[in-house]
Amino acid sequence: MSCFCAPKPRQRAVTAALAVALACLTSAACADELRRESLSGPVYGILGSATNVSFSAGADGVFVVDSGGRRDARAVLGLVEELSHAPIRYLVNTHAHPAHTGGNARFASNGAVIVAHEAVRRVLEGNGADHKALPTFSLPQAGRMRFEFNAETIEIFHVAPAHAPGNLIVHYQGSNVIHMGELFSPIAYPTLAGGTVTGFIRALDQAVKASDVDTIIVPARGPVSDREGLIAYREMLIAIRDRVIDALDQG
Repeated sequence: MSCFCAPKPRQRAVTAALAVALACLTSAACADELRRESLSGPVYGILGSATNVSFSAGADGVFVVDSGGRRDARAVLGLVEELSHAPIRYLVNTHAHPAHTGGNARFASNGAVIVAHEAVRRVLEGNGADHKALPTFSLPQAGRMRFEFNAETIEIFHVAPAHAPGNLIVHYQGSNVIHMGELFSPIAYPTLAGGTVTGFIRALDQAVKASDVDTIIVPARGPVSDREGLIAYREMLIAIRDRVIDALDQG
């Protein structure tokens, strides 16, 4: 059984310093007009929201990753329903922040079963979310869940606290698409919201290991990317971490 131990004082100092550095580097991303894009096989992306959404549509129904924010949920649903009138079976939240969960209640009202890490349910309950917006199925620490859906395996797995404690990665294995959520964006620096830099790098390592040269990577924001982009992002984060450590060592 995996255990995510509390960071030591040195690790906390590095994480705090990096959080400040990354926050200074990061500027708010502007949402473009929503658009649907075919990715691979039955998998599509809805891009241009406060966060990117992906979904699989086929004979088994519709499987959605991230709802978008409350403001965008109706438009996201509309783009799904333009393509498929099949029922929405599942909605996965890659973590708890409103851009990823704000449309939960609307999706639940359309019949979706919500899946997330157990930390997501705790955060939403603590924020007084509508009962319909709460996950029905919750993954534990380091938990995994597999769905046989639309003629492929879709695997969801929890990673050590990275951006936030409840980050999930979703791998559409047959279509060779990986949805990263806030663990990757080609147009923004990473941010820490309860996670750690070490956890962030480990999560990226797991995604790189699960990918190949043909894998399509769905980021939190910006255009879809590939394994090379994922590796470059990881190397950038390692370089920032090492520079912060050097600065701390120099006082």
